[in-house]
Amino acid sequence: MMNTSENIFYLIGSDGSRYVPYKKENRKNGKYGYEILPSGYGNDPSRAEYTEDVEQLVRKVVMEGLLVRSRVVGGMQDGQSNSVGLPSARRRTIKGYWLTPNLRYLTAGAQLQSEARSDDVVHFPNAEEDILSARNLPNDETQRKAVIDARRGQGKFRDALDSWWAGCAVTGCLTRELLRASHIQPWREASNADRINRDNGLLLAAHLDAAFDQGIISFSDEGNILINTHRLPAKQAALVGIHHGLRLRRVESGLLPYLARHRQLYGFA
Repeated sequence: MMNTSENIFYLIGSDGSRYVPYKKENRKNGKYGYEILPSGYGNDPSRAEYTEDVEQLVRKVVMEGLLVRSRVVGGMQDGQSNSVGLPSARRRTIKGYWLTPNLRYLTAGAQLQSEARSDDVVHFPNAEEDILSARNLPNDETQRKAVIDARRGQGKFRDALDSWWAGCAVTGCLTRELLRASHIQPWREASNADRINRDNGLLLAAHLDAAFDQGIISFSDEGNILINTHRLPAKQAALVGIHHGLRLRRVESGLLPYLARHRQLYGFA
């Protein structure tokens, strides 16, 4: 199925069928993309907004409760097209949704969370994947380079963290080759200003950076480590030296909103 969100996001009907959002063109105004409509106006394209951005689609449907034009796959209505949204007092056709695991941070705090599939595999984009998919990089070449370098853990962002933390933010390790410049609010969802903001960064030993980047660990406002023991059981954590006695060596006020966002994204809030 072309031009759909089938491999990323779809709604699940009460009969188990899939309602897959698809891109379409509004013939009257030429707009193209996923057709998103306010509740109660599912058959009125004049009220629709269109986006080709799947992340925006997910936020609109899951977080804001809007409708999306979808094609039914399976069940009695297979092949039909309808505008559907998540279940409410008036909407019972849909019982839930599925969202690819590496985008589930988008729906942190939502009342209804994604259903799981047996083939769910979390894939966190690497630096080059993030850079290739970024839509809002600065036009100015100097600023653009600084933002891209920051995602690669290089440039002025890395230099600022080296200077500020003077070693791993947790262990104090000074061996630069073992340290990584880690964004607190993920680069992929941050503004360009936040992508190069020192307050949105931690200098971490490589194993802590990997765990933090994938949301296996986080930190409280007091700097205490938080560990997702479902993803990293105590025995495995001990093997890599991660334990509840670890904490950030300092916590400045500028870090707090970013730490709060990280906890929210990865289910610690």
